[in-house]
Amino acid sequence: MKRPITLGHEICGEIEELGDNIIDFKKGDKTVVYFISPCGDCDQCVVGNSSTCNHIYESPMYGFSADGGFAEYMKVNAKKSS
Repeated sequence: MKRPITLGHEICGEIEELGDNIIDFKKGDKTVVYFISPCGDCDQCVVGNSSTCNHIYESPMYGFSADGGFAEYMKVNAKKSS
């Protein structure tokens, strides 16, 4: 765990601001945030095992290596689940 860190890995909230090229979300949308950011491309992700992504430790883990849900604001990757 990176310190200091804002805890919280079970996260829901409202989108306050969007980055460039985000088309699946809009400001004000209510959303949940998966606490890990799987790559989506490795062999584990492709077969649906995103929680065992080969690159999981290279991505932010909200509440562990990046500020989590108790933070006032968070910057998260935009990926819509299927």
